Amino acid sequence: MVTITWAHSGSDAFWFVIELESPGAAWIADADKRVWSVTGLQAATTYRFRVCAVHAFDRSCSEWVSVTTFPAPVTPTTPPPPPDAAKPLPGFVGAFEALGLPGKIIRHRNALGEISDLSSDLDRADATFRILPVGNDTVRLEATNFPRHFLRHQNFRVVLHQDDGTDLFRLDSTFKTSRRGLFAWTRLESVNFPGHFIRHRNFELWVDPDDGSPLFASDSAWRRLPPPQRGLTPGAMSIQSDNFPDRFLRHRDGVGFIDHINSDLGRRDATFIVRRALLQPADPKPAGYEGNDQISVSLESVNFPGHYLRHQDFRIKLHQNDGGLLFRQDASFMFQDGGNPEGNGGFSLEAANLPGHFIRHSNFELWLAKNDGSNLFARDAAWHPAPSLLG
Repeated sequence: MVTITWAHSGSDAFWFVIELESPGAAWIADADKRVWSVTGLQAATTYRFRVCAVHAFDRSCSEWVSVTTFPAPVTPTTPPPPPDAAKPLPGFVGAFEALGLPGKIIRHRNALGEISDLSSDLDRADATFRILPVGNDTVRLEATNFPRHFLRHQNFRVVLHQDDGTDLFRLDSTFKTSRRGLFAWTRLESVNFPGHFIRHRNFELWVDPDDGSPLFASDSAWRRLPPPQRGLTPGAMSIQSDNFPDRFLRHRDGVGFIDHINSDLGRRDATFIVRRALLQPADPKPAGYEGNDQISVSLESVNFPGHYLRHQDFRIKLHQNDGGLLFRQDASFMFQDGGNPEGNGGFSLEAANLPGHFIRHSNFELWLAKNDGSNLFARDAAWHPAPSLLG
């Protein structure tokens, strides 16, 4: 925009004409005007203007004046992400692992439900579902590679069918869950056949009545996992700091830190397989732990198999599992989902044998500390699941 001002003495001007030399244009201003703005001009371009006063029988004009418009404003660019920053895990998307058969994942194949190991991209696609909350602790499982196709039961077999919009289909494809959070154990109970649960039988998925046996309890228990990634064990992921999002949890020289990750070694050190807790249901439980088996996990290093994060003297360390009860206790943490059980949101890690004590970072080191109720503690002890930096 260019703003033109002028002065004129006397009252003999009927009006004023503001002229633009090239491209030729003119604007008429009333006799009492002394300012005019011209818009729509190109940036960084020189224009010539003059103002003419129109009288009864003639007109008088100013000299031509050159004006150069300002350069176009520079649009700020989005800063690049920090090295190896990971996108958040997609909410409401995940996989289900058979609790009694680690590594066996629910999938569809040829429109039938089963459990299997995952070795190909097709396997991983077939095992990834959108977990759609329906209400009252119920969900539907939609295949990510076949939109609008849901797991349902038909003649008690679990199948993958396209939603036909009927009430029967909706009932057959809706299941009640005990827990929906990431890494939590759950059972999937039919809403139209109460007491019937999805279970694996000879690696096939069926909806069967609970007979109360330990075998049925094991066959019908599932663990919610993040979407599986190529070349990684199901459950592998990286863990991002809440208040330092450019830093990830990692081990280095046998102890835990949060760190910028910009090397292959760092990416391996910052990837963990989130296992079912080493602390066994039959193990002695500390006060306050009872009933939390379903949300407890252990974090195994991908580049040091059999080595887990544990607390020792309140420092978080990476040690090899020695099989002892103390190690199982020190390496087991309650995965608290931060009130976002359906999605893949923030979480904290509470020590199974020291309730009220959480993994937090302090000076970028990982420690086990008692929750002091402060906002700083809440941020230092909050984490976000991210796809593995190795992916």
